[in-house]
Amino acid sequence: MDVAAKQIVHANNFRLREESDIPSEPGNCIPYGFIKGNSYEEQEIVSAGLYFPSFPDVTFSVSSNKNAYMDYSSELYEKMHIELSLLGRIDMAKKRQGNRYPKRSLLREGKRNVQHWQGEESLIRRTDGVHDFEWALVGKPRDVANPSVLEAHMYTKVAHNMVGAAETASLTDEEAIALWDKLLSGLKFRVKVPGAPPGSYYIDPDKPAQ
Repeated sequence: MDVAAKQIVHANNFRLREESDIPSEPGNCIPYGFIKGNSYEEQEIVSAGLYFPSFPDVTFSVSSNKNAYMDYSSELYEKMHIELSLLGRIDMAKKRQGNRYPKRSLLREGKRNVQHWQGEESLIRRTDGVHDFEWALVGKPRDVANPSVLEAHMYTKVAHNMVGAAETASLTDEEAIALWDKLLSGLKFRVKVPGAPPGSYYIDPDKPAQ
């Protein structure tokens, strides 16, 4: 399908959407609009963040890149899987930086499954009091149910979109971990996608709500 034909298909599948409207169909949400589609052929890079009025210094964000590393051969991708993983990247940074690696308090680190995604997490508190929590999955290129890159981050002590700019963190270590666990457990697909097991999505188009 050429570019013009793709644009016509997108135009025919486009509809306006209120900002609070959450579609029950597969497709892509854009500001005040929705493009219906379930081919999952396009490169999809998505980022979203949450702001909490009760915790104004806390930010939580999720990013996904379905087809990252698609130019790698299968053999090279498998070989680099450990290097691309979160814990692999942390270990490599420690080896390269040695005693220049930033000091921090390790709160929790290791394998962490979220739904069917077998990822890894690293929860640290920096010396300036910032909670720096990260979870990451190294999935499979072109696999919509297991994106090549799926990551979540949470920071405390944020002000004016700058990490560490707030005077203090509003959460203790225990409170920050509890919020992180709650948010991460809710990370799911909006709708059912090919290859996604039950429980990993909020809406099943094949089973409309009664």
